[in-house]
Amino acid sequence: MNRVLSNKRLYSASVSTASKTRVFGTDFAVGKNTAGHAGKTSLSVGIIFLIIVTIFLGGIYLFQVNKVATQGIDMREAENKIQEFDKENKQLKIKEIELKSMYNIEKTMENLNLVNSDNVSYVEMDGPVAMR
Repeated sequence: MNRVLSNKRLYSASVSTASKTRVFGTDFAVGKNTAGHAGKTSLSVGIIFLIIVTIFLGGIYLFQVNKVATQGIDMREAENKIQEFDKENKQLKIKEIELKSMYNIEKTMENLNLVNSDNVSYVEMDGPVAMR
């Protein structure tokens, strides 16, 4: 009989602890969720957080892509300007060479009514000469 009483005490002790562990629809003894929606809030907060982070990173990505595209356009325009300046520089060098040519100098000399000098005389000085 002693054994029967001890079994009853054991049973009653296990029943009372099982009823004490059920708080707000959750069975802590087994670790199962009996309420059905207590874990969904943390899951939905995590999903919302991931969506916000994804949208934020997507915005940063679009900003960077747009920035790189506009920089590419600016670089292309700068390269076109450099090519135009190179062409203009080559044309100016050709014009400089033409203007320095002997033919052009003689032609200009005739237009200015300049005369070739026949007698050229040089002044020779003895000793050092300094100007004041």
